[in-house]
Amino acid sequence: MRNELDQAKKWVFDHIQQYGKIAALIVIEPEFQGLQELVEWQDIEHDEYIQQHTKALAIVGSEQWSEDAILFLLGGLLPFPIKYFQPKEQPLAEAWLLSH
Repeated sequence: MRNELDQAKKWVFDHIQQYGKIAALIVIEPEFQGLQELVEWQDIEHDEYIQQHTKALAIVGSEQWSEDAILFLLGGLLPFPIKYFQPKEQPLAEAWLLSH
């Protein structure tokens, strides 16, 4: 799973280089099991660039993952707003991203 995350970050990095700043939506699927596999305190080489070129991040998922997701993404320490939404609020999350 960690490898998939790093590949996704590389794709995001390439996308930003081609199209510019992004507002991102992460959807946590119902079968999600947790963040333990993803924890790595070493950033990949593109993390800082991605952070500097992100306007906002909306996360959609079950309430059980809200605290872990915000903590994992260092909410409050990144240079863009992060907001968590329940699955039924996905249209609201998308609208919130459009406002950034």
